[in-house]
Amino acid sequence: MSEHAHSAHHLHQFETAQQQYEAASLGMWAFIIQEILFFGGLFGAYTVYRNTYIEAFTAGSHHLDIFWGTFNTIVLIASSLTMALAVRAAQTDAGRNAITGW
Repeated sequence: MSEHAHSAHHLHQFETAQQQYEAASLGMWAFIIQEILFFGGLFGAYTVYRNTYIEAFTAGSHHLDIFWGTFNTIVLIASSLTMALAVRAAQTDAGRNAITGW
């Protein structure tokens, strides 16, 4: 075997399994921090505008349709549920169920 051969328990670009684990952990932490910064900025801007333009937000709330808001919420929750069930079926090696859903 060549001098650069790696054992089977880690990917070829890593020298050790520990290095692979540390790289994955760093990537996950970078992703989580990026999400916090992104959504923190969005919620911060919403809060500032909501407190600055109180009358506009109050007037806009009268134009909301409770039916469509409820419908969209149900669609989003159902979509999330089906994806979670598909991932679970794939993890439990129920291959046919992951594809057909039955």
